[in-house]
Amino acid sequence: MKIFTIRKLTVEDADTLWALRLQSIREHPTMFFSSYEEMTDRKLDEFKKTYPASEDQFILGAWGESEQLIGMVGFRKAPVSKNIMNHGNLWGLYVQASYQNLGIGKQLIEAMLDALQEMKDLTAVTLGVMSHNEAAIHVYQQFGFELYDVEKDAFTYKGQSYDHQLMIRWMS
Repeated sequence: MKIFTIRKLTVEDADTLWALRLQSIREHPTMFFSSYEEMTDRKLDEFKKTYPASEDQFILGAWGESEQLIGMVGFRKAPVSKNIMNHGNLWGLYVQASYQNLGIGKQLIEAMLDALQEMKDLTAVTLGVMSHNEAAIHVYQQFGFELYDVEKDAFTYKGQSYDHQLMIRWMS
């Protein structure tokens, strides 16, 4: 039984998205490059001004039965020049703990990849994931993402260093 819907978020959803993003970083400080302190220092009004809502950058949200935002994933297309391939970056995949293991993360990725099929000039989608997040790595591999590099000691939290895996999925 599907208990949620997925749709593109708009600037009208910014308050709810901001709260979910802060929650994700607070609960999983070693999974995201942003720190909770950095995010809380940033003002909501500033976030709204730079809200990613275009064909080249957008966020999908999973909404629960009570119209609560329970999950998200973002996309940002790389700037294009004659020497740069048309790549984009998947970022910020998160599902609230009480809704995890229900397939919502997978459905967010699937919905994002479906939306990206409309971008005829998009040749690849990249993402970064912390090496210790083995469950996420496994899910990304199920969708055809492959490891192409590892940034050693890319992130430090409370004196502990973490590697960052870079993955790519070629669009066809």
